[in-house]
Amino acid sequence: MRRWLQASAHPQENPEQVLHDYMEAASEKLRELSVSVNRAESEWLSLQENIELYASNAEAFRSQAEEAAKAGRTEQARQWLLKAHSESDRADRLASETNRLKNAVEHLRASLDALRTKYETAKALKDQYQLRHRYADSQWAAQQALSDRSDSSSARAMDRIQEEMFLAEAKAELAKSRPN
Repeated sequence: MRRWLQASAHPQENPEQVLHDYMEAASEKLRELSVSVNRAESEWLSLQENIELYASNAEAFRSQAEEAAKAGRTEQARQWLLKAHSESDRADRLASETNRLKNAVEHLRASLDALRTKYETAKALKDQYQLRHRYADSQWAAQQALSDRSDSSSARAMDRIQEEMFLAEAKAELAKSRPN
């Protein structure tokens, strides 16, 4: 990341290197953000399971209270109802925390998607720069070949230049089509 920030302070540096440094920093940030998203989602799922557990416990305590009330044990029924109410309160508190965590996960996921988009854009720019650089090199080579072959016939020189240009373009296209 430091190299990328320093590179932006020195615009005369190689743009390909600047893009490379940015992509390196962005990929590191992508990994960190991905881990954060996975952790938050795991915590969210754990809270969901706890809410379901508390809700099922509350339901079980209510049914125990009903059975105790039917049997005429009012004190025991009241205790079961207090436990059911306590479990319901826990579930409600966790539900609000779960909603907060769900919003945080969505925000993290949006940040992750935005960073991925920026990374892909930088990668495309780097590839485009490399292709332009190769094209410029092939143009320069063609000019050199033309000046070096000034003593030979111009028709042969032009044919040779066209062959070299075609070969350079084919190499650039091949490099572009290969997966990295």
